[in-house]
Amino acid sequence: MGKCMIRLLKVFHWPLARLSFFIPKKASVVVFGSWFGRSYRDNPRYVFEYMSVHSSDSKCVWLTKNRAVLRHVRSLGHLAHYAYSPLGYYYSIRASMAVICVSEADVNRFIVPPLVVNLWHGVTIKKLYADRRPLTDGRETPTWRSRVNAMLAPRYTQFFLAASSLEARRMASAFQTPVNQIFVSGYPRTDSISVQAPRDPLRSLLYMPTFRRTAGFSPEQFLVDSEKEVSAFLNTHSVELLYKPHVHAARGRKGRSAPSIEGPIRFVAEGPLVEPTDLLWQSDILITDYSSIMFDFLLTGKPIIFAPFDLENYVKDEGGFYSDYESFVPGPLCKDWSEVLHWVTLFRENPNLYSEERKRVLEVSYEFPRGNSSKTVSDQMKKILRNQL
Repeated sequence: MGKCMIRLLKVFHWPLARLSFFIPKKASVVVFGSWFGRSYRDNPRYVFEYMSVHSSDSKCVWLTKNRAVLRHVRSLGHLAHYAYSPLGYYYSIRASMAVICVSEADVNRFIVPPLVVNLWHGVTIKKLYADRRPLTDGRETPTWRSRVNAMLAPRYTQFFLAASSLEARRMASAFQTPVNQIFVSGYPRTDSISVQAPRDPLRSLLYMPTFRRTAGFSPEQFLVDSEKEVSAFLNTHSVELLYKPHVHAARGRKGRSAPSIEGPIRFVAEGPLVEPTDLLWQSDILITDYSSIMFDFLLTGKPIIFAPFDLENYVKDEGGFYSDYESFVPGPLCKDWSEVLHWVTLFRENPNLYSEERKRVLEVSYEFPRGNSSKTVSDQMKKILRNQL
């Protein structure tokens, strides 16, 4: 959908959005969506599936802008509609609550229910929104267009999920939200992740770098430039490397093809049904930089190698961290792929290296035991509905 069309739709929908607040809401109707309405994954997916089966007093509706997602959710026997279809608008108007993990664009961005529960998409070490420094290129400087967009934006009360009390305080600051609108629970998407015994020998590496708002350093291009060295190592040791780019990096290609990488380096394409946490099972070592996937991977008990190849510029350009990065991360820090491969060799010999550091970070990152988070979050949502409607 083009930018001009979106602006026209915002103006057209503004009176409809205002009128929708006068239409009675049904407490039982809850709409769900994730990742701008283009995917079926992350925390909303697991709560949606749980409530669709176990919550007989709720009518759960998945809203999407992707036809493959629509077909898939319906094939599971659940209720799903295209976000901008007549029924998509109907349920958006009648719903009392929306459940998302990024923003209101996860559902129908023009008609948002009065209550929104943002289950977010990962524990973070990176500073978010109000806490981070604005970009120096002027992209985040308010303009007349951004002020008009803010005026036309739907009005709703937003609640957030945090995995710990520490994370709750950070989110309250980042989103300028009262602490009492943030509840602490386990992440539904991590319920099925368990500690795994290391394979001998280690056979699969997973590389998942985070997204850069600026156009300076490209983890993808740095890997391509180092492909010869990396591939030679992988072939020698009979190891494969799975490369999964951040969803924003994949979207940023805007139709351009993925990098040409062959041999033991396998590119994992972004897709509407791809659940990144599924990759954790088949990987023996995680290689990442500043991504929240490190916190998910900690739950497996397996080694993590940190590859902050652009650390100095990242701190300067991207807004910084909540903790001192170099002393906080539970694994070796590498400045290039040669160092990464050196540590792969060491972890193949002894996967228990840095195990105490991993336990330390895990303990401060997750307060609740895993296994029942979807029910806990569902109960909290119902409590919010009782108190707010």
